[in-house]
This record gives sequence, structure tokens and C-alpha cells, in this order.
Amino acid sequence: MESLNIVEVNYGDLTGRIFNGYDLHLSLNEIPGISAVQYVAEKNSDTPTVIRFKDDRVIREERYDLEQRFSVGQLLSPYGLQLLQEDAFLRADVVHFHILHNNTISLLDLPRLMERGNAVWTLHDLWPITGNCIQPLACDRWKTGCGHCENMTPVGRELCADTTAQMWRLKKAIFSQINPYIVVASPFVERYIRESPLTSHWQHIVRIPFGLKNCFFEEFSQAECREKYGIDPDCIVIGFRLSDSELKGGRYILDALKHLKSSRPIQLLTVGNIDGLPDWLVEKYACKCLPWLSEEEILSYYHALDIFLMPSLAESFGLMAIEAMACETAVICFQTTGLEFIVQAPRCGVAVEYCSALAIQKALSRLIDNPEELLARKRRGKAFIAENYRYDDYVKRHLKLYRDIASKKFL
Repeated sequence: MESLNIVEVNYGDLTGRIFNGYDLHLSLNEIPGISAVQYVAEKNSDTPTVIRFKDDRVIREERYDLEQRFSVGQLLSPYGLQLLQEDAFLRADVVHFHILHNNTISLLDLPRLMERGNAVWTLHDLWPITGNCIQPLACDRWKTGCGHCENMTPVGRELCADTTAQMWRLKKAIFSQINPYIVVASPFVERYIRESPLTSHWQHIVRIPFGLKNCFFEEFSQAECREKYGIDPDCIVIGFRLSDSELKGGRYILDALKHLKSSRPIQLLTVGNIDGLPDWLVEKYACKCLPWLSEEEILSYYHALDIFLMPSLAESFGLMAIEAMACETAVICFQTTGLEFIVQAPRCGVAVEYCSALAIQKALSRLIDNPEELLARKRRGKAFIAENYRYDDYVKRHLKLYRDIASKKFL
């Protein structure tokens, strides 16, 4: 088998490890003939094949301060210049970039980093097509040059001044010089990339959905999982992620639950922020708030649920949705967010009117009052995820892409 040298690049290793190149490079190294390393700015593992970029804390903080002061993003990071001098980069058959806008690679270095024609860039959000934000939501200014920004404190980099038009034009100038192989996880991201004036010239777009490891498809006892959390086995158990981020749609969940009426007892089981539930919710429902969980613990969490609420305002993919469905939990999301396709609504998941708490409430009532429909959606969802979102397929699809690039085979 032909040997391949692969370099994965991301801002960190363990955070989001299943989709940021860390787990992928470990799996690639198990394949005969493949040698893979990962370069990161923040290393938290002791894995020898993960290489931390050299940096000085004082200089790094000064760099952040300068970018903040002048309201520019992703211009001063030195890691791209370091990468250009690394032997592993120079020998690489494929260099795979992941999330770069967390102070990792300067936009100014992308043309040199990608000039050999062996660059892959997985787009985990929509930052490349905007002047600053990672999800434009209802704003259409990404089509015409940004500027006059109405969201100066988006998820991402808060700006002191509105430089979004200037950053948009800078990206346009830089991206016109590159044509990397683009990996997207969903049609939602692909549509934006094809329609953006900044990226519509990129010719090689490959869709590779994220995948779940085999542990998500093992059998679990729901009764035992509920017993672990002290939950009445006869309850309807509703789960969701507690987050301060407006993007995750938490206020729509709370509003829906505030007005929900049910003849069956309901238990809320949340994950994330353990101090985030309002008093009135705790008085109305039995509630248990869990912190972020390990992979083993998250399996018990999902298996204890009947319904998982994920009304994100935008999702490039939505890993928690497929994790829940793999564990035979029904998912409710908003339409037009990317999740509608991922959860295969209306056959498996339930996609409701965008930004409507009332629609979430009605969907919850319907599933609670129709146990046969709830069970059918659970089972169809589990089968769909098992067929379409396996981690082994995620690795195989990347390996095929890498071999096509190394052999100069055009897509």
C-alpha cells in the first residue's frame, strides 16, 4: 500500500477531539503505511504525535491585545510561518487544516501554506465567508461585503470597531489566491460556501459527515441509566444542553417548558452549565443538572432520555443530535439550521418552525401524548444514525480523499 505523510492542524488537541484532527490522526497511524502528526497551539494531551507550536506567553498576550485594539482578526498569529519551516510540513503529502480562527493561523499565511496544492480545509463554521462572525444567522451582508454590522459581540471575536467590511475585503483578496480541498460535514455549510462571493470559486468541495464510535451503538439498559440518575422509570425524560450562548436556543427551550402541560410526569436532565436553571423551572419540574460528561458518562445520559431538545439557531453539523439519536432518543430542532437534514426530519427527528417556542411546545406535547410515535421515531433515528454516521466511515472517507490528493487525482 502506498505510504502517506499527513499533517493535521488545529488550535487544540483534546477539545472537540473527534472532529478536529486529533482522533483522526490517531486512527490514521493505526493504518500500515500512514504516518500522521497534529500541530496545535494548545496541547493538553501527552500524545507524542501531537506537536505544540512554539510560543511566548507575553508575546501571545500582546498579540491578542493588538488585534483587539485595532479590531482585526486572525492576522498576527505566527504559527503559519513556523509550520512552513517544519520538516513534517515540508514532507507532507497532505496538510489538513481544521479550526484556524482561534488565533492559530494568520490569514496572510494561507497562500504560502496552500500553494503546493495538497491542502485540505475542514470548515466547522461559516467564519470564512463573513467579516467576523462564525454564524451570520438572518443577516445577509456576507453576500455583499459585510459592514454596518448589527452584531458586534458575536460568538467568536468581539470587535471594538466595525471593521467587518475591511476584513471581508481582505478575505476576498486572500481567498482568491487559494483553492484548497474543502471538507464540509453538511449541505448547510456547503450551500453557504458555494454562494459566497469569497469562496464560490473553490472547486473541490467534499462532504464528509462526522461519525460516532462503536460504543454509541452498543446496547444499554434505559432502566439502569435512569436508576443511575435517580429518575422515576415512568417519567418522560427531556434533556438539553444548558448554555449561555444565544446560538444554542436556550431561551426557546425555557419558554416552551414554561407553557408545556402534560398528564405524564416530566423529568428534566440537562448537561453543561449546572447553575443555569431558573427557579420557576425547578418548582414546576423534577430537574437534575449535570456538568460536561466523559464519553462513557454521556452514553448513560443519552440513554436515560426520551427526548433531546436542540433548537440551535445555526449548526454546521450538530454532533449532540446524532449522539442522542444513536442512543435511541428522539430529537427536536429548528428548521433551516442544518440540523433538519442531519436528523432526517420529518421521518426521524422533528424539525419545527424557526425561533418558535410555541412550535417546540406543540412538538413536545405531541410526542408525550403519542407514545407510539415517540417510540417509532426513536427506533428509526437509531437505525438511520447506525447506517450513516459511523466513525470508521469518517476515517475511510478522509483516507480516500488524502490518497486522491496525493495521487493528483482531481475530484
